[in-house]
Parts: sequence; structure tokens; C-alpha cells
Amino acid sequence: MPDSTHSSDGLARQEFKYYVNSGGVAILRQSLKRVMKLDSHLTGKKKSYIVSSLYFDTPFSEDLNDKLSGISARTKHRLRIYNQTIDVIKFETKTKINNVIEKRSDQLSVLSAKSLIAGRYGELRVPKNYSLKRSLAEMTSRGYRPVGIVEYDREAYTLPYGNIRITFDLNSRTYNTHTDLFDLRRVSIPLFLNNVQVVEVKFSIPLPTFIKEILSSVSADRAAVSKYVLSQRYKANIFWSDMIYGR
Repeated sequence: MPDSTHSSDGLARQEFKYYVNSGGVAILRQSLKRVMKLDSHLTGKKKSYIVSSLYFDTPFSEDLNDKLSGISARTKHRLRIYNQTIDVIKFETKTKINNVIEKRSDQLSVLSAKSLIAGRYGELRVPKNYSLKRSLAEMTSRGYRPVGIVEYDREAYTLPYGNIRITFDLNSRTYNTHTDLFDLRRVSIPLFLNNVQVVEVKFSIPLPTFIKEILSSVSADRAAVSKYVLSQRYKANIFWSDMIYGR
């Protein structure tokens, strides 16, 4: 079977994440659905879709520790599927400088994805995809390997301008040390134990006043750590590192 890859150009935008309790999410939902549209992937009675992401890191957890150390310029590599199916498989490289995000997304075949999961990056054949080649070269030279899966139920709202997108990432969970993205038939572990959900606000232009007013109508704490970081608190990455705590 030939290798199938597809690229989408990197798109820079600002991104803010907040911890909101389930009651606050319900309030935001009622307000946002009056002024924004549900994501195009949500049709019929579906109100959310499952996002499952396998993250990669170096043997010394350098990406994780860059985040914990507050390094302003950081990169993540991940493999992502939706609704626990192989219909769409994406390899994403996400670069963050302060609050500005640029994400490069490439669609892969099942065979290529399995090679990534097994750590065999050299088996991918991407002759014209220089961005993906660069990511794979970095992963190979720095010894990246799969480290953990983060999963959640995403409910997304959009506006038709400014790349404005607000998502509720609900019931965030992990599979501890399990890294086979195509075998999720096991018990997951919740990332939060206190009724906390994650709200992400993404935009390329200043947010409209009416959106700001809706977002300010509920109590929210700025998310200091990512879902990937929280998923790693169940694992001892480096013997001298501090424990990872969330809300």
C-alpha cells in the first residue's frame, strides 16, 4: 500500500486555555450556541467527538521539562485520531512562542502511523513534504519516542472570520504508559478528579466584545499546564524532577 501523506500549511494564532467547572461549561454552552456555530464535524445529534493524541518526547523528557521550566519557545510532536477510528490520522508539529501557536498537520496512512508508534521514523516516505521530513529528522536525531496518550471529548464552536474557535475539552483522560493509539480497549485514567474541564480560546484577530463578555460571565482559572503535562504526572520521568500537580 503506498504511503499517503497530506499537509496543511502552518497557521499562526493565539491560544489561551482555562480550567472551568462543569457548571461554568453549561453556562458558556448556552451563550455561545446563540452566537457561534458548532464545528462542521458535529452533525446530527452529535455534540462532541473524541480526540486521541499520542505524544512523543526525548529520552530525557525535554519537551515536558521545557513546559515545566516556562521556556517561551516550545515544540510538541503528536499523532492524532478521531473517534478512536483510523478514518483520519494526523501527525502534528505544534510550535508555541509565548501565546502564539503555529501548527503543522500532515495526514498519514495507517502503515506510516504504525511506524511512528513503533519508533521507526525512517520508514516514512515523504519525498516532497519538507516540513514533515524536518520534524522526522529532529525526532530521529534527538531520540524521540512515544510517551503517552491524551484523550478527551471535544465540543467546538467557531466564527466565520478571524480563525476564532472556542472548544470544550471534556472528560480529559490518559492511558498511563500505554502508547498504542490503535488499541484503546482498556481503562483510562481521568486527568482531573474535581469536576474540572478545559476551555480553549483560539483566535487570529482580537476577540469581538460580545465573545469577551460571554467568556467573562463564568469563573475560570488560566491553565498553567497542558493536558500532556498532566498526563505525565502518573509516570516517574526523571528521578530528580518535582511531582506534577494540576487543579
